Amino acid sequence: MDAVILKKYHGLGNDYLVLDPNRNRIALNRRAIELLCRRNFGVGADGILYGPVETEGLPGLTIYGRDGSLARQSGNGVRIFAKYLLDEGYVKAQRFCIQTALGPVEAACLAADRGRIRLNMGKPSFAGEAAWTAGMHEEGILHAALCFCDRVYNGACLCTQGPGCVVMMEEVGGPGDIRSGPYGRRDKAAPAYMNLQLVKVPDAKNLQVEIAQRGAEALAEGSVDSVGGGFHGGISSYAPLSSGTRACAAAALTRRMGLCEEEVTVHMPGGSLSVKVCADWTIFLTGPVEYVGEIRVAEEFLT
Repeated sequence: MDAVILKKYHGLGNDYLVLDPNRNRIALNRRAIELLCRRNFGVGADGILYGPVETEGLPGLTIYGRDGSLARQSGNGVRIFAKYLLDEGYVKAQRFCIQTALGPVEAACLAADRGRIRLNMGKPSFAGEAAWTAGMHEEGILHAALCFCDRVYNGACLCTQGPGCVVMMEEVGGPGDIRSGPYGRRDKAAPAYMNLQLVKVPDAKNLQVEIAQRGAEALAEGSVDSVGGGFHGGISSYAPLSSGTRACAAAALTRRMGLCEEEVTVHMPGGSLSVKVCADWTIFLTGPVEYVGEIRVAEEFLT
């Protein structure tokens, strides 16, 4: 019986399946992706990493969300793919670039076991691309009032390879937070296409972050955003154990507000990532990647 060969990895509980077209011949479509990513009924994952496919002389990566929609970017997903390229011998250098939908991303292996990967995540936009929401523009930051669990919160919007909103909190987690709030429903008080971070600042070197990411409904024109940076058209939400892109958003915004140092540890339910926001606003994301194993799926399961 023919089988589809997948490699599974996770970055602090944010798990992906790598489907290498050089090892498989499969018509990858929305239904197949949904079947593979379904927990309990499939393999289970937050998304599919398809590649490498040589693109402009670089190993190219296509990211799919667990609903089968294309994605622009994912901090954890790209880190996982970097480790896969090292593990499989596609790259030999400790520093290399991966071609993504948003252009090349520089990756670096920082550990002998290839388990710690750093990415150059580029620079955030505090307005510009993030101006998809209504709000007051103040000191380059877009502000918006958001309603969750019948309470109004002041959010600050920015774009780190996908639109997001940061809400500063005295505490995160527990009842009444993004996990139990009416975030999944369309609401005039909330921007339509965003990811949300609740952030507590214990001290200048640490952030505690809870994340909600939109689910996805395909638009007619197929407009999408990222697994780590938001889906366009979503009406459902889920709370991943970690998100590299969202960790960068939280660090950039709190740095902009003068609440944290250049380099911080971002603590999420799945574990901790290191984020450095340089003086020129270039963001470096560093954290562990763990290899789970090889999985063989019967082709008939996907037909």
